[in-house]
Order: sequence, then structure tokens, then C-alpha cells
Amino acid sequence: MYWLFGVITGAVVLLLVVLTVINFRRYTWLIAVIFALLVALISVLYLRDSDESTARDAFSLDDVALSKAELRPSHGSYYQFSVSVENLSINHQLAAIEVLIELLDCVGKVADKQCEVVEASEKRINLRLLAGNSKRIEAYVPFSNIAVERTADQWRYTLIRGVGR
Repeated sequence: MYWLFGVITGAVVLLLVVLTVINFRRYTWLIAVIFALLVALISVLYLRDSDESTARDAFSLDDVALSKAELRPSHGSYYQFSVSVENLSINHQLAAIEVLIELLDCVGKVADKQCEVVEASEKRINLRLLAGNSKRIEAYVPFSNIAVERTADQWRYTLIRGVGR
């Protein structure tokens, strides 16, 4: 589709240059019409492509399908929560991780946040984990693993790199 658009655009620009060189005043109306049609074509194709990409990358809670989800003991009081996000696009994976982090109360308006998202990219999410009041741990976290720690009477969720911490 894009190669065809490039060929059409190139042909129209070449035609405009030839008509301008031959006799600009005689073909002024034709040049204006071709230019207007070219602008309209670009606008229509851009809007259609934008609508398709928006629909393709749109994300809703219905898209969060926790397939192959497992919760198993890791070490100490830690549990490994694994979930598969294989069928989602990169944008959907990032959105699913953001939703999971919010559901696990890692981020929020509370001053004693357990973790905060520092940076999110296509390959990993960089989290700053708050282990205590004064200790900060930097961790690079892939998409599929969340560790769950049981403390006194609450659950603490930590995203981890592998099976261990």
C-alpha cells in the first residue's frame, strides 16, 4: 500500500514539475486541482491509517487475559506469579503490565508506595522498588514475572527478573 502511495505521489510531483516548466500560466488551474487532490489523498490515507493503528493498539481491561497464570512458592516467603502475554502486541504487553502494577498497588497516590515505574520500553520495564523507608533497589524487570511476599498481615508484590529475587 505504501509503495503504491509513493509511486502515485512521485508521478504527481513529476507531472507538476513538467507542467510548470512547459507553461505555468496555461496549466495553473490543473496544477491547483492536482495539488488539492494530492492533499486530499494524503489526508484520507493518513486518517484511515491512524484509525486502523488506533483500533489495533487500543487497549481495554478485556484484553488482559492471564493465560498460563501460575502462583508457586519461590524461596522464603516469596511466591512466583507467572503469566503469559505471548499473544499481545508490545503496546498491549506494556499496557497489561501497567494495569497489573496498578492492580497490585505498586503505584498510586499513597506516600508509602512499594514501587514506582521509572521507565518503560519495548524490552523491559525499569522499576524502582522501595524495600523500606530508606532503602531503594533498582531492578530491570521483564514482562512476565511478579513475586509476591507475605509479610505480617499484608501481601507485598514485587516484580522480579527470574524465579529468584
